[in-house]
Amino acid sequence: MRRLKEVVGLFAVAALAGGCSAQTGNGQASQQASRPECVQLEETLPPTATMEGQAGEYALTLVATGGDSAGRAVSGGMWLHRQEEALRQYTVPGADPDPGLTVPLYGTADIDLDAVGAVHAGELGSLDPTQPGAMVLERRGEAEGRTFAEILVRLGAAGNRRDVLAFDGAYMVLWLRSESPEGFAGDWRSGVSGRESRGYFCAVRVGDGAP
Repeated sequence: MRRLKEVVGLFAVAALAGGCSAQTGNGQASQQASRPECVQLEETLPPTATMEGQAGEYALTLVATGGDSAGRAVSGGMWLHRQEEALRQYTVPGADPDPGLTVPLYGTADIDLDAVGAVHAGELGSLDPTQPGAMVLERRGEAEGRTFAEILVRLGAAGNRRDVLAFDGAYMVLWLRSESPEGFAGDWRSGVSGRESRGYFCAVRVGDGAP
């Protein structure tokens, strides 16, 4: 699991718990820290979890629990597409290939990250599969005698470049705690140069089309 944390730029920080369902928004912020349709959960992603086959349109809600904008929430959209076959295997620059690390989906997002104190790690609207606005990273394997699954969604085209591995710079990452055909949910972390914000999120499937 350590390698995946390095890949996504989390710098080995601990995650918060989260889970929810949400309604579609247009990047408009709310002052509420918790909404009935988006609540924190205490659960661990099961080893069978996967985002394979879950391309589609999602209503995305971010709720901030830490940072300068703690207590705020914002809603927007995310559109995920099946990754091209040649780009499904994710290789860390300068490292041996990890057969358990894949990119099943990529896409774009439209959400006001500033509203919850999150930072931008590049364009959210990039549909370039080699540096998309949203990238789903999935890893499964075995550690300490147990199987596990880790699924992350990394936002920002600059942070999703496949030809470099950034050890510093801006990052915005969604860390899944649950997933189903109806959507997925978990924690988020974002930061740059000592500034960090965090919270929980939910993404509810609202359609199968592209923006």
